[in-house]
Amino acid sequence: MQRESRLVRPPDLRILQRCLFMNIAWEIASVQQGFVLTKVHDNNDGKRTTVRQADRFVSLNVVWDSTSHGWGAYESQLKWTKQIGNLQFASEVRQRKMAQLSPDKRKKLDVLRLPVLPELHHECREKPNGFGRLSSSTLNLHDVISIDYGIMSRACILSQEDPWRCFTLNTVQRTYDFVCPDEECARCFVLSLSRFAPWARGAIKSRAAFLARRGWCKVESKCQQEEITLTHLLLKELRAKAVSMSSSAHGRPPVKKQTRMMDDC
Repeated sequence: MQRESRLVRPPDLRILQRCLFMNIAWEIASVQQGFVLTKVHDNNDGKRTTVRQADRFVSLNVVWDSTSHGWGAYESQLKWTKQIGNLQFASEVRQRKMAQLSPDKRKKLDVLRLPVLPELHHECREKPNGFGRLSSSTLNLHDVISIDYGIMSRACILSQEDPWRCFTLNTVQRTYDFVCPDEECARCFVLSLSRFAPWARGAIKSRAAFLARRGWCKVESKCQQEEITLTHLLLKELRAKAVSMSSSAHGRPPVKKQTRMMDDC
């Protein structure tokens, strides 16, 4: 039925709805601005494995180029640096910039119906001074062969953090493990990296697909914590819901049965 109702719509409307469904501009803009993530390192000396965690400023660097099919990503890299210091939140800097705008510029933006500065994720930080010149690490996204998100990602296993905040990038040579400050930040990174490395195994194509994956990730985490299967968890929740509904029903005052009078013929 959904396919039939979609096909009866005008082609232009179907294309527009598809574009809106696949739109992740907010996530990409937030990742290009940058976040402070926790990078997970493991050191195996042959006897034991030690895990270290350190904060890094991480951002997505994309170089755009014009082609015969339009604008496309010529080069896409993930960069991070340890020289973070006291980075300001991007939202605070943008508020100060908005307060300094002249009335003429504000009026022009109102006429064009454009925001003064587009909103980003609240955890976005301002880039360190000279970020491009600082000593930083770079990962070319063309080298990524898989993106792991969730409970079985290497970042989650090593850090023991919430699995819906962890993701791992795998290349032929090594892995890169990150823990995000919240689940929305993880959404920004996983969707943006999936868009610029769509060939990678585990790439998530849309926001709806990510929300579904995150929901199942929380269910899997609950099963692992309680050491039960998905079936047992479902039965447990259904029994608890039945008991709750039964107790609430007994606590209500009895409902009087109403009889409906039949009209005389």
